[in-house]
Amino acid sequence: MKTFFKGLFAFDKEVNEKIITAITDNSTKADERTLQLISHMMLAHKIWNNRMLQKENSLNTWMLPDLTTLIADNSSNNQTSLDIIANNDLGAMFTYHNTKGTGYQNTYADVLYHIINHNNYHRGQINARLKDSGIEPVIADYIFYKW
Repeated sequence: MKTFFKGLFAFDKEVNEKIITAITDNSTKADERTLQLISHMMLAHKIWNNRMLQKENSLNTWMLPDLTTLIADNSSNNQTSLDIIANNDLGAMFTYHNTKGTGYQNTYADVLYHIINHNNYHRGQINARLKDSGIEPVIADYIFYKW
């Protein structure tokens, strides 16, 4: 299972980098919502990592990003997730609190899969917005990555 998740996070990192590059290379064409979506992806990933690490969260997931740090943010999030994969039993349960303070329990595998799924969802939204803005969308299908 760890090998599977390592592969998913390698895919996630690479495709995120392509999306970030498309946005930053066309920053005058990308609309505010596109910028919010990429920021949300990076911040939500960090929040979920922090939850798995039992760290406090005080991040606003809908603020506008600093375009100059997105690649580094993506790499940092990815490395943290890989460290979590390496250092934890992915079937083990852990407890965390959402932004409203409600407590939950999930396995590491559930949350790691959620991060991948969440990013896929928002990459689809971003690609649609890129296309509408006259920017070439990024091929973000997992199977293309595997080829």
